[in-house]
Amino acid sequence: MRLSAAALSVFLGVSVGLVPPAPAAWLELRSPHFRLVTDAGERAGRELLLALEQIRSAFLTLAGSRHDSPIPVRVYLFASADLYHRYQPSPAVKGFYQGGADANHIVLLASGAETRRIAFHEYAHLVLNHASVRLPQWFEEGIAEFYSTLEFRSGNLIIGRPVGSHLTALRAAPWLDAATLASVRRGSAIWNEASRAGIFYAQSWALVHMLNFHEPYRDRLARFAALLADGRPWLEAFEQAFGRNLEEALEDLRAYVRLGRWPTAQFPFDAAGASGVVIAPLSGDDLDSTLLALELELGLWDASEQTLRRLARGRPGAPEVETARAKLAMARGDLPSARRHFEAAIAGGSREATTYFEYAMLLRDTGEDPARAIELLERAVELNPSHAEAHFLLGQFASSHGRLEEAVEHIRQAAEILPRQSSFWHALALACHKSRRPELARQAARRALEAAATEQEAEMARAVLDLIHRSPEEQTVFQPDVVTPKAWFPPQGDSRVEGLLEEILCHGREARLKIRSQDRVVLLRIDDPTKVALRNSAAPSFEFSCGPQPGRPVLVEYLVASGAAGDAHGTVTAIEFR
Repeated sequence: MRLSAAALSVFLGVSVGLVPPAPAAWLELRSPHFRLVTDAGERAGRELLLALEQIRSAFLTLAGSRHDSPIPVRVYLFASADLYHRYQPSPAVKGFYQGGADANHIVLLASGAETRRIAFHEYAHLVLNHASVRLPQWFEEGIAEFYSTLEFRSGNLIIGRPVGSHLTALRAAPWLDAATLASVRRGSAIWNEASRAGIFYAQSWALVHMLNFHEPYRDRLARFAALLADGRPWLEAFEQAFGRNLEEALEDLRAYVRLGRWPTAQFPFDAAGASGVVIAPLSGDDLDSTLLALELELGLWDASEQTLRRLARGRPGAPEVETARAKLAMARGDLPSARRHFEAAIAGGSREATTYFEYAMLLRDTGEDPARAIELLERAVELNPSHAEAHFLLGQFASSHGRLEEAVEHIRQAAEILPRQSSFWHALALACHKSRRPELARQAARRALEAAATEQEAEMARAVLDLIHRSPEEQTVFQPDVVTPKAWFPPQGDSRVEGLLEEILCHGREARLKIRSQDRVVLLRIDDPTKVALRNSAAPSFEFSCGPQPGRPVLVEYLVASGAAGDAHGTVTAIEFR
């Protein structure tokens, strides 16, 4: 059976200190498009590297050149479950994708025959992040699972093979109803419940399979993709495209599953192997440097501290050591120390774009030396031409100074690298509008709408569309400049609590403050310490050390939690010490 082209059109539009790794034969394998680090042995590493080169080639064959990572891809394959568990975002996953400005990261637990399928799933997330419109979570995960079973056999690429564990779950586990399936977001409580996460993945995969292969859905999938690309709310787009709402589609899915027929599609494909694979042992400082880069990307500050101490003994004063020290100082809110370490890294000849970008952000946030910040951003894009955030900020600066051609070029590059950032498209629409390019402005505004993750972002996109469609006379009344999105500034809390800070509870990458206020205990989450404003502190920084605290009086502002925030009452935006 022929695969619906719409399956591809969606793409066109994922406080415990770290002890030293146990002695193991760590290897680094490099192919033309991937760097893989593993303690699982040469054979496992080589097989995974070959498979990743094949799926990359498959996506390029099926959907064109846009389906590639614009930045390096680093893969970590851990045979050590203890080490992998220190990085995993949820106990229910054996692999995850983490995007970054300088590299994309795929982190995997060696899981036998399942390793390849999990790697394909995470690579699909990587592709979606750089190439597609924003998708509902079930659709995103369903697509990733749908392509996780790609098979290369006898000169053909086979798509749509079933997942055995999903078939078992669909037969044995209670299904999620339509409302629950539709409400799942990244970070929802369901991700931490293995049984419910299992049926969520199973239903999502089966639903995407049905949309691709089962009439009448198959022939209408392209319409669904087009409506999503036009910025329609996905529930509305689903019903309009298929003539069925999600609840009715799940009833059809039950019948589809009962049939037990799982058709596949085949395409001619030359599954050439990865050529020029270089393998080298990885130990000591090189291993610490590799793991430190991952820990910093994941925000594992306690783990990073310990790895950094080991690395600093072997490479004192090295640029990568100074950059890591600067990032950790920023995480603690110690900006003077961060500034010193950034300067030391630059003086030492750092060639990491992140050194220059993060230092530019520090200068911008403290209102210091704008010219120096721009110089640093320019150096960041020189070292990494695909650094989206640096391009975006350079574009914002150019626009504010009337250099519209330069602004459009920088912001366009940022939006094409990270197409799911509505703020990038919003800024591009305004820059094109100011430079009198109405059609490009309209296209960018529509992309801002389709990428919107919140109603606020959607309203901003609609406002730009409205501005573009006004007559020239009307536009003279209201001509907005490009405005830096609120996401770039510390958020303002919508509630506050006053009491005693009793304990800081560390949960992997995040921390929670336990505050006793009169006769109740309030738990508040800290996602990123650098985004927490400190007030009335005698010191320039506050050490967020895990464990019991001396009952210090505080007034904490926070954003009230949504339903997916677990047991926390909200997210901290500011701490005022009394």
